Amino acid sequence: MKSKFDTKPSFKREITSLLRRFASQLQAMDDEDFSRILSGEKFEIRLREKREPKRAKSDTQTKSIAFDQLRQELVKAKSRKEARELIEENIQDQVSLLAFAQHIEVPIPKSASSEKIKDRLVEATVGYQFRSAAIRGTPRKS
Repeated sequence: MKSKFDTKPSFKREITSLLRRFASQLQAMDDEDFSRILSGEKFEIRLREKREPKRAKSDTQTKSIAFDQLRQELVKAKSRKEARELIEENIQDQVSLLAFAQHIEVPIPKSASSEKIKDRLVEATVGYQFRSAAIRGTPRKS
């Protein structure tokens, strides 16, 4: 006779996981706790499921699209000043600056201030083009 648990392959995994968590709780107990259990004193062990907060995919996708659009606008900037203004208009905090830098694969030191991050972003998106055009002695192509 088959039990109702034979049909669920994940049940075995769930029970194994539960027993591992129980074993880790037992290992964390000290000798005094074991003495109380052996003496028959009421003792309680609680196992709670850890739930990780779910990140909204749409929020991440929206940010990615906004970052892509900002990058396209930065590449079209006519000057470093214009590029910096675009960054300042679209990104207000340091966390978002760092996220944008990561999105466009610009390495930023952890100790960098918001101003330094903006400088590096400008240089990475348009600054090098202006520098290259100046060296060649030709105007930058838009």
